[in-house]
Amino acid sequence: MQTDEPTFLLNDLISALSERGRELLIEVSDPSVLAASLPIVGARAPELARENELTLCKNRGHRLINDLLHSRSLFVVTDLDVFSRLPSNFVQRRVFLLSPQPRLFLSMLLVPFYQRPSIAWQEMRVHPSAQIATSTMLARGVVIGPDVTIRSGCVIGPNTVIDHAIIGADTHVGPNCSIGGDGFGFEVDEETGSVVRFPHLGSVHIGERVEISANVTIDRGSLRDTILEDEVKVDNLVYIAHNCHIKRGALIMANATLLGSVTVGEYAWIAPSTSILNGIDVGRCGMTGVGSVVVHTIGNNDLVVGIPAYKLRDRLPGDSPLLRDADAIRDGLANKSRTLKMSVAVIGCGYWGKNLVRNFHSLDALEIVCDATEAGRQTAVSLAPTATIVTDPAEVLASDVAGVVIATPAETHYALVKVALLAGKDVFVEKPLALTYEQGAELVRIAEENQRILMVGHVLEYHPAMQQIRQLIQSGELGKVHYIYSNRLSLGKIRREENILWSFAPHDVAVILRIVGSLPFEVVACGGTYVQPNIADVTVTNLLFDNGVRAHIHVSWLHPFKEQRLVVIGSKKMVSFDDVSKKLVVYDQRVEWQEGQPIPIKGQGSEVSFGSEEPLRIECQAFLDAIESRIPPLTDGHSGLRVLRVLQAAQRSLVMNGKPVSLPIDTFDTGNEALPALSARRGHG
Repeated sequence: MQTDEPTFLLNDLISALSERGRELLIEVSDPSVLAASLPIVGARAPELARENELTLCKNRGHRLINDLLHSRSLFVVTDLDVFSRLPSNFVQRRVFLLSPQPRLFLSMLLVPFYQRPSIAWQEMRVHPSAQIATSTMLARGVVIGPDVTIRSGCVIGPNTVIDHAIIGADTHVGPNCSIGGDGFGFEVDEETGSVVRFPHLGSVHIGERVEISANVTIDRGSLRDTILEDEVKVDNLVYIAHNCHIKRGALIMANATLLGSVTVGEYAWIAPSTSILNGIDVGRCGMTGVGSVVVHTIGNNDLVVGIPAYKLRDRLPGDSPLLRDADAIRDGLANKSRTLKMSVAVIGCGYWGKNLVRNFHSLDALEIVCDATEAGRQTAVSLAPTATIVTDPAEVLASDVAGVVIATPAETHYALVKVALLAGKDVFVEKPLALTYEQGAELVRIAEENQRILMVGHVLEYHPAMQQIRQLIQSGELGKVHYIYSNRLSLGKIRREENILWSFAPHDVAVILRIVGSLPFEVVACGGTYVQPNIADVTVTNLLFDNGVRAHIHVSWLHPFKEQRLVVIGSKKMVSFDDVSKKLVVYDQRVEWQEGQPIPIKGQGSEVSFGSEEPLRIECQAFLDAIESRIPPLTDGHSGLRVLRVLQAAQRSLVMNGKPVSLPIDTFDTGNEALPALSARRGHG
C-alpha cells in the first residue's frame, strides 16, 4: 500500500459528515475498540475489501450477504434488514454503520478521501514509448493524475492502475490492469429524487490480448467492477460505464456508448455510434446496426437496428440480401464462439475420468484427453475417437482449450489445478479440491485473482433428486429441518492412496452443507482400520450445527451390500432418497404433542418423481455453462473449500479417536427458507 494514501479514523469520518449525512446515520454498533485503533484507507466491494476498508452490504439477497460473510472488512455500512439477518458472532467482530440509504451514506463518508490539494496536472505527460513497470500504480497516492497522456507504443505492465488517463493507439495493456474514471459516479437519491454524486468503489479489469484504441473512457466500477475479458476489441472514442461486463472476443466499435450494468456476450458486435441503455444484456454473437439505441435485451445471434432498436428479421423478408450478409457475419462469430466455448480437455481417463470423457464427448465439448498410462489412452480412444490424445499435462496447458477437467489421484489435485489456473484455464477438478484447507484456499484465491472459473466435482449436488429435496425444504413442506443422516456403504472399491472418509464422504458433506447453509461448529469422527494399516475402512462422522441441526455420515467399503441413502427429518414431514433403487419418498410422519404427551403421527409415504438425466452429465453441462456465462457454478471453489474444511476436521477427530474438533461458524446462500435461525450453540444432549 502507498504510504501517502489518505487515512482517517472512523470517528473523524463521522464528524466530517454533512448535516444530511448525520440524519442518515441511525446507529453505530459498538465501535469503541476498532474505531480507535485502525485507520480507514477507503472502500471496496465486500469480497475485495481489506480489514481497514469500508464496505457496503445493500439488501440484494443471499449472494451479497454471503460475500459480506466472507469479507475481511471490519467496517460495514448496511441497513437494519441486512443487519438483523447476520449471525451474532459475525456482528460482534465488526463495526456496523446502519442507515436507511446505505449507499448514499457511504458516499458521504468517503468525501474526505477525495478532498486533495490541487496540482498542475496539465504539466504531467508520459513520454512516447515509455515503459511503465509491472504493478505500477498511477494517480492514487502519486503525483500523476487526471489528463495524463499515455502515448502510442507504451507498454503497461500487469496489475497497473491508471486513473483518468488518455491511452494512445498501439499501447499494450497488460492483464489485470485497471483503467478508472475520476473516481465518482451518479445515483438518484431514493428519498429526494435528486441526482447525487458519489465515489466509485470498484475498478476495471482487463484481460489478455485486449485491444484498446485512442480516447476510450472506461468508467470505474460502482461496487461491482467493469470487466473486459480476453480478446475484446474496443475502437476509438468508446465510453464504457460502470459495472459493465464485456465477454470474450466482443467488438465495441467507434463512438459506441455502454451505460451502467450492460453485459455484452461472447463475440458480440456493437456497431459504431450504438448506445446501449442501463442494465441491457446483449447475447452471444448479438449484433447492432450503426447508430442504434438499444432499450431491450438482445438475444443470442440477434441483429437489431434503429431508434429504438428492433429485430431486423421482424421487418425484412427472409430472402433479403441484408439479412443474408448479417447471417454470414453472425455465423462467423458463432463459429468462433462455439470453438472456444465447447473446448475442454480432460486430464485422467481412469476409474472416474473415463465417465467425464464420455460425457464431455457426448456434449461435443471434448478436444483433448491426457493420460500417462497406455490403458487410459486406449480407453480415451474408444470413448472419444475425435479427441486428441496426449500424455503430458503441459500439452493441455499450452493448448487453446477454455477449460481443463482434472480426474487424477487426490494428491495431484493441488499442483495440477494451480498450474492450470495460472495458465489462464477454467478448471473443473474432481473431489477433493486439495488435501489441506490451506492448499484449497490458495487455489480459490488464485482463481479469483485471475478471474477463472473453479469448480469442484460434488456430483451428488447435481442429482435431480437432490434438487427436489432442496425444493421440498424451500417450500416449507418438510417444516424445520431437525436432523439428517447419510449412509454410503458397499464392498469396494478399496483405495490405497486415501481412506474411506476422503473417498466416499465428500459427496454427503457437500449435500448436507447445502441443505443446512452453514458449516458445523463441531465435528466428531470415529472409524476402524481392518484391511490396510493406517487407512480407515469405515467411519461415522457427526456434524453439529449452530442452528440445532445435527447430521451423521456413515461410509464404508467393507459392507455386505450396497446402500446409498439420504434421510432428512423435518418438523412436518420426512424424506428419504435411495440412490440404489432410485426412489425418493416423502413420509407424512411427525411427532405432535397432545395433552402433554409426544404422539407419533404415522402417515403414508408417497413417491416423488424426479428427472432421469444422468447427474454427471448435468454437472458437466454446468461447467460448460459457467465457462460461457462467467457465473460461478453451484459447486464453485468456495463450496469445495467448505467441504475440505469439514473433511480436514473429521480426519483430525478420527486420528484423535473421536475427540471433537471445533470449526468457525460460516453461513452461505442455499435458497432454503425453512431452516431454524442461527442461535446460541446448543449442548450435546
